[in-house]
Amino acid sequence: MYIRTCYDSLIKVYRDKAYLSNAIGKVDEDRQLVTAICYGVVEKDYQLDCIIGAMVSKSPALPIRVVLKIGIYMLKYMSIPSYAVISNTVELVKDIGKGGLSGFVNAILRRVDRGEYDISFAGVEQLAFDTSTPLWLTRKIIAEYGENKAREILSFVPRYREHIRLNVDADKDSTLAQLEVVEESREGGYFVKVDDNLRTLLREGVVTYQSPSSMRIASLVASHNPTEVLDVCSAPGGKSVYIAELLPDAHVTACDVHEHRVALIESYKSRMRVSNVTPTLLDGTHYVEEWDSRYDAVLCDVPCSGIGVRYTSPDILLNRTDKDIRSLSQLQYEILSNASRYLRSGGVLTYSTCTILRQENQQVVDRFLKEHEDFQLLPLTPEGKGYLTILPMDSGIDGFFVAQMRKR
Repeated sequence: MYIRTCYDSLIKVYRDKAYLSNAIGKVDEDRQLVTAICYGVVEKDYQLDCIIGAMVSKSPALPIRVVLKIGIYMLKYMSIPSYAVISNTVELVKDIGKGGLSGFVNAILRRVDRGEYDISFAGVEQLAFDTSTPLWLTRKIIAEYGENKAREILSFVPRYREHIRLNVDADKDSTLAQLEVVEESREGGYFVKVDDNLRTLLREGVVTYQSPSSMRIASLVASHNPTEVLDVCSAPGGKSVYIAELLPDAHVTACDVHEHRVALIESYKSRMRVSNVTPTLLDGTHYVEEWDSRYDAVLCDVPCSGIGVRYTSPDILLNRTDKDIRSLSQLQYEILSNASRYLRSGGVLTYSTCTILRQENQQVVDRFLKEHEDFQLLPLTPEGKGYLTILPMDSGIDGFFVAQMRKR
């Protein structure tokens, strides 16, 4: 039954901290429905927690909490008849060996269906609930962007989830003829519907999933025509491979700190049929003396909170806290400072994230420039601004930040 598949997938996310896309895996039966429910539950996690908290004095154990989230989500956001949702969810409780709590779950769901719970929020708390955004993050975005812009950011819902680009060697017309294209993006990629033709083209390396923001960052690195490129935090390899495609005469060293993620870069490179990428095991915070002043371009697409990709990867928020942002910004600075040593004079250092929080973006770059006077911020906008922040509603899918600095 689809509801058990949803539970099995979501318990991996909540209990084992698995990535949502990996947890769902290769579901054949009712895949579209399972995916919609699983993504929906995670997207509405904060809101669902608030509803459960309004109805019980003590939070249920994780398995029952996950069951309730599935049932409440379906009651509130899906067109499945209420009686079917409640009946199937109660059967799920029995199926996972918690039959003694079936009456409790049945009662909670019936109360939700009748709207018998009180959510008395106002102001920031109401915005957090309405947009299902953790309260700490809602407050942080309001502090950085103001209430009106924060409301626009947090209320954004992408029209499309799947964005691809073509391999630069692909025949555009014949490839697009095989796809159900919804819209072309500003970066020259395409929002598409997923079907068997797309899956075949992905396997063959004719197309690849890549967000508009990722394409933009790779294009900015390639725009300076470097011959030796270092991508310090590359996995799974999308930006490195695209840079290599745009610059076939250049060489890209694509790094990651974990061996299994270096293997992902190798797999990506092979699927897209590029030969000028070398996957390499590297800790971005550790100095490699033989790389000193070796590269024309260095890309630091650093680990970040991922706030900008919450709309396509909603599980990114499940385990984030304000404390994480502080520790991440320190790690980001360390990677950027260390990687800058690998750049030749006249070379370009690119710093990018998939977050929209200034603590991880402008503040990291400001600190770096203050402590590294041999670097100069380059203009990235027609107005000459050196920082480029793209909000989700501007790209249509993700938010990101990028800055480029030239070494004197």
